[in-house]
Amino acid sequence: MDSTPSLSDVISGSRSRYAQQILNGYSGFGFDDQQLEIEFRNTWRSMSMRKVRIALLLALILTGIFSVYDFLIMPPEVLAAAQKVRAIIFAPLVICGLALARSNRYKRWLFPLAMLFSIIGGLSIVAIVLLAYSMGFELAYEGLMLVMMYIFFFCGLLTREAMISAGLVISIYTIGAIWLEYDAIMLGQHSLFLVSALAVGAAAAWGLEYTVRGGFLRAQLLNEVAERDGLTSLNNRRYFDISYRQLVKDCNLHGHSVAVAMFDVDHFKKHNDQHGHQFGDRVIQAVAEGLASGSEIRPALLARYGGDEFVAVWTGHSNNDAVAAVQQMRDAVSTAAQRNLSIETEVEVSAGLAWSYAPLDGEQMLKTADDALYKAKSGGRNRLVSITD
Repeated sequence: MDSTPSLSDVISGSRSRYAQQILNGYSGFGFDDQQLEIEFRNTWRSMSMRKVRIALLLALILTGIFSVYDFLIMPPEVLAAAQKVRAIIFAPLVICGLALARSNRYKRWLFPLAMLFSIIGGLSIVAIVLLAYSMGFELAYEGLMLVMMYIFFFCGLLTREAMISAGLVISIYTIGAIWLEYDAIMLGQHSLFLVSALAVGAAAAWGLEYTVRGGFLRAQLLNEVAERDGLTSLNNRRYFDISYRQLVKDCNLHGHSVAVAMFDVDHFKKHNDQHGHQFGDRVIQAVAEGLASGSEIRPALLARYGGDEFVAVWTGHSNNDAVAAVQQMRDAVSTAAQRNLSIETEVEVSAGLAWSYAPLDGEQMLKTADDALYKAKSGGRNRLVSITD
């Protein structure tokens, strides 16, 4: 009854947002579920920070290299104009980007800042090319292709934002070239190659993002399988053990109180024996639904502890608040059972509650809650026993 589901079972189920997105399909431009899209973008930002730092540092180095190259090939008046653009716009922009990218404090601004930097940086290159042409010196336009590769693969942008940024840079270049009356054949050639580079970059970026999105969904789904109970969708014992230790540590550090409640289904074996194991599974699901939705004060942790046992933990609440929350959850279990079970049967739970101020021993709190549960079961069941330290 408590077997771990396979990945295919989880994907074909309906409880996982990640599984549903895999089943529904997705593009390289976004997920249907907005919360899922926000979660992915946060993950992408975390993945991209180091790459953005390296890209900005490389851009600064290349700026120096191209400055030397321009010094060797450009006439003095053209060189002066190009160096002004680099010194006034491009170099300060890159240095500012490096300063912001060094701190995770600005991580949530990565996309808008990266778009702004890529557009301004690209337009500064466009300005150099067009200024040089207006002064009678034809500078290689192929540098704009390098700009596009940066935008698509190094700026930490998702495909949609990268296409907007690169498309805007190309559009401004084309408008400037028309205004400066470029030769029609040369302009057509430039436009063809730049648009082709844009299409190739967009296709490659889309393929990469599509793959990353799929990996994100599968990784999150596997984490969910590892942390969630397959029958009830509550946290499982493994997740509880890890999270509970950290929670107790934090409460001891900050001096918060902790309440631990253990729940056990009364006469669960009788439900199985009379109606079968499938009905027993539905009883467990009804109990989980009641516990998850019953309390006005949401527990910091709620998990299936094993079999027909559940555990809930509150922090920073009084003993009276914890007692009231447990009673609400017990009442909600009965309501959920009446609503969800086709066979008329009484589903009741006993509960043991342990409450203490910090500092406290997490393992001892669990044992105290379990002892209180034992007293509730041996005292007639369908009741709550509370032990306060």
